[in-house]
Amino acid sequence: MHKPAKVYPPYRDGKKWRLVIVEAGIRKAVTVNTLEKAEALREELTRTLTTKGARSVGDVLAEWLDYKQEQGLTARSIEMLRYKPKDFLPLDAALS
Repeated sequence: MHKPAKVYPPYRDGKKWRLVIVEAGIRKAVTVNTLEKAEALREELTRTLTTKGARSVGDVLAEWLDYKQEQGLTARSIEMLRYKPKDFLPLDAALS
């Protein structure tokens, strides 16, 4: 499992400013002309990555049920596992 996405603070790169973004083990650098633009971009990227990374309880439950199906659970068992948690888990709640 990968670490959460991260946007590192801007640093000087000659006359420009560079931001480094690491997501799913992939590193990407972005260069902008001013420190103000770099800081604004960092805030925007951080906000976007945080929202993108938020998973709901329902999403994780669906992934788990897919995993259980791959393991060979019968359709009836999977349907029971899908039905039962709805009574006590907030499926729309975010995990992060």
